[in-house]
Amino acid sequence: MRISKSSREAATLGFCLGGLLFVLLAAIFVGAEFVNELDDYGNEIKSMKNSGINVERIEELLLEAQNAYSNNETNKTSLLLAQIEALKEKTVELNSRLNKEKDVIAFLKSSNTSTELSQTEYSKAVSEFTLGNLIGTEEHLNSAISENKIIFAKKYDYLFGEVDESDFAEFGIKKEVLNQKMGALRVAIADRDFTKIALLEIEMLATKDTLSKLGESKKKMDSMGDKNIQRFSDLFNEAKLRIEINQLDEAERFSSMLNELFEKEERMRGSIAAFEGKISEYRAEGINTSIAEDSLVTVKREYEVNNYEKAEKILEENILLLEKEKENYLLSNSLETKKRMTFGEFVRKYFWIAAITIAMLSSAYLLFYKRIKRSHYARIVEKYKRERQALVELIKEAQQDYYNKKIMSKDEYEQRIDELEEKLAYINGKLPLFESRMNEHE
Repeated sequence: MRISKSSREAATLGFCLGGLLFVLLAAIFVGAEFVNELDDYGNEIKSMKNSGINVERIEELLLEAQNAYSNNETNKTSLLLAQIEALKEKTVELNSRLNKEKDVIAFLKSSNTSTELSQTEYSKAVSEFTLGNLIGTEEHLNSAISENKIIFAKKYDYLFGEVDESDFAEFGIKKEVLNQKMGALRVAIADRDFTKIALLEIEMLATKDTLSKLGESKKKMDSMGDKNIQRFSDLFNEAKLRIEINQLDEAERFSSMLNELFEKEERMRGSIAAFEGKISEYRAEGINTSIAEDSLVTVKREYEVNNYEKAEKILEENILLLEKEKENYLLSNSLETKKRMTFGEFVRKYFWIAAITIAMLSSAYLLFYKRIKRSHYARIVEKYKRERQALVELIKEAQQDYYNKKIMSKDEYEQRIDELEEKLAYINGKLPLFESRMNEHE
């Protein structure tokens, strides 16, 4: 089939018109892209300027790009837009780095760290940035950053020696715990991440403090000889475990509980020694200390198994009983002692006065002596009755603990009842004697 000449010419014309239309549409599309980019850059530059950033050079490039676009200089427009993008990104990057370094310097100053050199370089960087000199800005900023890195390394170097790895080895704690902390701290220092550094510093010092306390506790445990230290060992091992799994608050809690237990140990040991001394002193004065001596055996037994609370309770009860025993002894001997100390000397020096006094006392005796003696013995009887009532209440309390509350073992109950009944029997033996003496002086 032959195509006529006119048909070929029409096809050629149509092809040319189609190509021209494509070029025209492409130009329109590219032009629209340029318009959008120029508008976007205009808005971004305006925002940067409102933030106080020097955008004078970027504005010059944007104006050149707008003129090139108006003159249909496509290649020049594209080149200028690429320069604007690169300059904008560099400006934003430097602004961000300046802000970060500002925070770093403020942090170092707040911790009383000298930043004179880095502050000088930073100030120069800010001045250059204000003038729009990005090359000068980056040069001085890099100098400030380098100096601050050195300051950070020196400031926190003490932490790497503050926690001695031998402390971990001594207690059998995995040294990976230490290595992880050290590694994380080095990374944070390199990044000058002062928030993370502050947290790690607290952790490192807390670890050191807890290890130091555990070291002191271990020495005390080693010095306790054959004493049962199970309660101490349990708390020690719990604290050690919490350090390994990085639960520092829990480690500190168990370490504090261990120290409190040692304080109870020392306090109880001192109380027992003081009670023994008092028993010896009172025994030498002729005071009956048999009940106190028996109770001391029980106190020591509870102390040996670290039952400090029970030992302390028994000790307090028997200190009161011993003091009451001394009071009874002094009351029952006060009148006779006073007579032996003063009567003979008084008669020798003042015979005539003594004669009159004797006569008066003889009369007074008939009137008041029996009343005074009865009052004296009545006080003793009343005191013994109060003690007897207190012991009865303690027996009831022990029965309640054993039968109803079931918080006391059978051995503890029997031992406690035996002790209380022994004291009760002692009082029951004394009470009739003083009641008899009281009745004699009616």
